Amino acid sequence: MNNSKTVNEYILAFPKNVQERLLQIRAEIKRQIPDIEETIAWKMPAFKLKNGKTLIFVAAYKNHIGIYPMVAVIAAFEKELANFKLSKGTIQIQHNQPFSIDLIKKIIAFRIAEISEKPAC
Repeated sequence: MNNSKTVNEYILAFPKNVQERLLQIRAEIKRQIPDIEETIAWKMPAFKLKNGKTLIFVAAYKNHIGIYPMVAVIAAFEKELANFKLSKGTIQIQHNQPFSIDLIKKIIAFRIAEISEKPAC
């Protein structure tokens, strides 16, 4: 189990091929929201907006990377995600499976729009 205290520490705990994928996802998140807050929540990287709302969670496992973008994303991108293992709010990208950073871009943009439409709690 990964007990990292920072996102950098978390990423460095994995093999190079996994690090590269995590870094690509992280770079795209930061490209779209440069001042995003990075934290560890539930033992995985969480990316939060300045208003405290979580944009997305990302985690690495033995055989895949899990992206946790919330339920609406899975429904909205159902066709584009057809080649990935999915659950209610999770996308699993197998380490040997190709993935498109363009799809990650779209998912992040969708989440930004989704969060901005929700009233503050």
